Amino acid sequence: IKNSYTQTRYFKEGVVFSESNTNKRGKKRLTILLLVPFYSFDPKYETRRVSAPMGLEYVASELVKEKFNVVFIDAARSDYNNLIKQKDGTVRYGLSERRLTQLLSQFNPDIIGITNMFSNQAHNVMRVAELCKTVHPSALVVQGGAHASGADFNILKNKSVDVVVRSEGMI
Repeated sequence: IKNSYTQTRYFKEGVVFSESNTNKRGKKRLTILLLVPFYSFDPKYETRRVSAPMGLEYVASELVKEKFNVVFIDAARSDYNNLIKQKDGTVRYGLSERRLTQLLSQFNPDIIGITNMFSNQAHNVMRVAELCKTVHPSALVVQGGAHASGADFNILKNKSVDVVVRSEGMI
């Protein structure tokens, strides 16, 4: 992303685009944390996979262009070989809950956006939303992606999610 930000900081799990905490008019600049959750798979029937989170990358690009402070964390890709066996026989991969919580506590987001492209990952996304609300109870937690578009009312039953973005969200 080409930008005029004073600071672009890369770290193992993601990237931060930031300017000062205030804009030219002295108003607080919003910080938005965008998050790809950790994933799980059933080794009997599925393969482990990650892909470029294009939807979330488009959102990040627009936010950077509009001069928001943006933190982007990919919890699945950044620790892809961290395999954690689950009680139900699946294997979760990506950041551990402990590491994700540590990362979340390093930032002070006003809004946290979590993508969910796959319905079979809904339980992981909800767990990530719960971790986000635990670390940042006053942050607005938003869930989007293909699953969120079709399961919006069900998702909003969880107290850890404040808003669901349906469809493309960019319209």
